[in-house]
Amino acid sequence: MREIKEGWILLSAIDPNNPFSFLDFPVREDLQEAYHRYRSWLSGPGEWWTGAERVAMIREIRAAWDCPICALKKKAFSTKSITESHLADPPLASKVVEAIHRFVTDPSRLSEQWVLELKQEGIGYPKIVELIGVAASGISMDYLFWGLGVEPPELPKPGTGKPVLEEPQELGFHTAWVPTVIPEKSKGRLKAFYDSAANPAGRVAHVMQALSAAPETLLAFYDLTEVIYLPPGKVSNPGTKTDRAITRPQIELLAAMISAANACRY
Repeated sequence: MREIKEGWILLSAIDPNNPFSFLDFPVREDLQEAYHRYRSWLSGPGEWWTGAERVAMIREIRAAWDCPICALKKKAFSTKSITESHLADPPLASKVVEAIHRFVTDPSRLSEQWVLELKQEGIGYPKIVELIGVAASGISMDYLFWGLGVEPPELPKPGTGKPVLEEPQELGFHTAWVPTVIPEKSKGRLKAFYDSAANPAGRVAHVMQALSAAPETLLAFYDLTEVIYLPPGKVSNPGTKTDRAITRPQIELLAAMISAANACRY
C-alpha cells in the first residue's frame, strides 16, 4: 500500500498546469517539459485506445494502490483463488481494469500465460503492449511526483479523435511474451530510436524493443524515461557523463534499489 507522507503537498493544492510551482526547490526544466508532453500524449488517442480509455487507465493505476481486492490477491498463493473481481468502470471493461490492477500491484507474478489469457479475452497483442506502455509511463510520472513530495496532479481531460488502429511494422516472436519489431525490420521513427539506443557493438537491448508492437507508445515511454532516468544512448555506456546532480553509479544504485522494492522481475 502506498501511504501519503506527513508534509506532502496534496492533490487539492496543485495546479496541474504548473505542479512544480508549489515546491521550495527548483526542478529541472527538462522534467517540467517532459511532464507537459506526457499529459498531451496521454490525453490524446493512441494506436489502439482512445484518449478517454488511456486517461481512465491512469485513474485505475492510482486506485490500485489501495484496492482491497488487489491486497487479497497479492497475499494469495494463487490469484485465481480469490473469486472477487474488479468491476467495469467505463470506458474500461472489467478485464482491462483487472489487467491494470495486476500490472500495478503484483508484477512479479505476471507471466506469458497472463498475456495469453488477455489475448483470449479479445485484447490483441498491440493493444496489450499499448496498455502496458501507458501504465508504465503513468507509474513513472506518479513516482516522480511522490519522490518530490507532491501528490500527482489531477488527470488531464481526454481529447477527442479515434485511435490509429493500424497494424505496426513487421512483427515476430523473438525474446518477449509479445511480438516485437527487431531492429533489422524497423522503419521510420522506430528505426531512428533503435539507432540512438544501440550500444557500441550495434545491438539494441531487448528491453528497448519490448513495446515495439506499439511504436508510438514506445517512443513516448522513452521520451519520458530518458529524462527521469537516462537517454538510451547513455544507458549502454557506464562511463558516460550524465550531466545530473548525482553520478552514474549513484543513479544505478537508486534504480537497483527501486527495482528490488517493486519486485521487478527483469
